[in-house]
Amino acid sequence: MIQAEKRIGNETVRIALIEFYADGHHASYLNYLSIGLARCGAQVLILGPGQIVEVDAAVKYERVDGVDRLLQLRGTRRQFAFFRLARKAIAEAKKWNATHIHFVYADWHLTAIAAAWLSSSCSADLALTIHWATGAGVGSDSWINSVRRSPHRAALRWLVRTASNIFVHHKEIAASLNYGNLKRDFDVVPYPSEPLPQIPPETRDAFRTTLGISKQDTLLLCFGGTRHDKGADLAVKCLARLPASFHLLIAGPPVHFQSSDLLLLACKANTESRLHLILRYIQEDEVAAIFNSSDVVLLPYRRTFSGQSGPLTQGACAGRTVVSAALPVLGDTVRKFKLGQTFNPADIDGMALAIQAGAVENPAIKTTIAFIEQHAPQEFASKTYSALIGHKIPYISD
Repeated sequence: MIQAEKRIGNETVRIALIEFYADGHHASYLNYLSIGLARCGAQVLILGPGQIVEVDAAVKYERVDGVDRLLQLRGTRRQFAFFRLARKAIAEAKKWNATHIHFVYADWHLTAIAAAWLSSSCSADLALTIHWATGAGVGSDSWINSVRRSPHRAALRWLVRTASNIFVHHKEIAASLNYGNLKRDFDVVPYPSEPLPQIPPETRDAFRTTLGISKQDTLLLCFGGTRHDKGADLAVKCLARLPASFHLLIAGPPVHFQSSDLLLLACKANTESRLHLILRYIQEDEVAAIFNSSDVVLLPYRRTFSGQSGPLTQGACAGRTVVSAALPVLGDTVRKFKLGQTFNPADIDGMALAIQAGAVENPAIKTTIAFIEQHAPQEFASKTYSALIGHKIPYISD
């Protein structure tokens, strides 16, 4: 842990964390950040939908009314709603005398954040975390999306000049954001994750038995919502190119693909008996059993995915083999830590070959330990704190 000072001069560090999306992995990320910053000596205020993470004495909550309705909106309506909520949150942070105001998930809302900050006359330092280059309007997959996202790119140019800190979780994301004539040092910090609780062998066996999977079978896991960019449909198509001992579990809330969509794909290839679906929000106490009962964590993501992956970090910390599309962030992480195999995005034959190669190997213990150490939640929070108070942090590629 980096031992950082509790004060900047004679001023107590008071960090307001604004996070309106506090479901799923957003909650654990916010938990790691808030508790970790408090352990570094800062006072922390979370502004969002209500208390959704554990706190200690140095962390406070302030509910921002209207956050619950945000997820029900789309497009321009959501942007205007986010703008109004951001102004409310900034006002509350000012009342609390925040020295730093940090938007924890700025993706897709850079325009609203810039407008809210411009209209707030706030003297605190502005910080934000961009998890995806695509979420900042960069690297769009079509000219239509590029035009639609041009306001985000304009806001990014303004925020690059205005914000004290812009955090990312990989050097490739920083490189993507530094397009054109934007010249800025982004703060690269590790994506936080920690080992999942171990489960006894009988629990693993029981879980696999409920799915109809034997000890000799290989269970592939696609974890997370079934968004189009995460490629659940590609994983189902790949199942037909694998031996009959390979099964696929897709776990997470349905988004673009519903159960019927995925089952239809499997039925066309006669692989429906090897496809297992748990399409709902996965409770925290279920996550360990799902990961520890799987053999391979599969990331069949499309090229439009441009960030770090929570399932990758969870799988790596659990010592599972990771087979991933060779995207800039994911592929680099898998190769650097020798976590498993990669394949070209959307290449189903290449995916099948990578899966079969990855299924016969396990990451070395020292590889898993190195990954866990570099992605430890307190390491993430300490580097974030050091950057916020103006200390240059040593760069370690994710």
